[in-house]
Amino acid sequence: MKKSALISISSAILLGGCAHHRPDHDKALDPSRPRVFVVDGRQIVVSPDPLVFPYKQGKVEITWVLPKESPYTFPVNGGIEIEGRLASQKIEQTANGGKTIVYVLERQNDITACRRIDPKEFSCTYVIPESKRWKYKYTIRVEGGNTKLEPLDPWIIP
Repeated sequence: MKKSALISISSAILLGGCAHHRPDHDKALDPSRPRVFVVDGRQIVVSPDPLVFPYKQGKVEITWVLPKESPYTFPVNGGIEIEGRLASQKIEQTANGGKTIVYVLERQNDITACRRIDPKEFSCTYVIPESKRWKYKYTIRVEGGNTKLEPLDPWIIP
């Protein structure tokens, strides 16, 4: 009885240690390789969100990745689209009395060369400016499945 209890406890500790550190855990948080998922066939999500890069990192290749087993793919054009960098934002009243944040974006040339690598990967080159820390709004689009998905509009922050 004592021997089987000791084996059970040892096995639980060993398995608990394996569950604690997954080999893909660090990759899931890498802002240069964000993971894109479709939840319940209805909503696009990205991890991490926002993408945060060290200020003095220089040039970075960002590659968004869909799971290999996913039925979704990035479209050839527009899978990732950089909308612009944040110039200002303001809070406005909505028609029903609520409030909404309006973002004013301006053209940028820090994130360029966006292209589909293959149906499951889309890349852009990001040269982090040394003079000012900008926030960039971008759009993720995927296709496939039975319903048209609304694009996701997250941020990139140096």
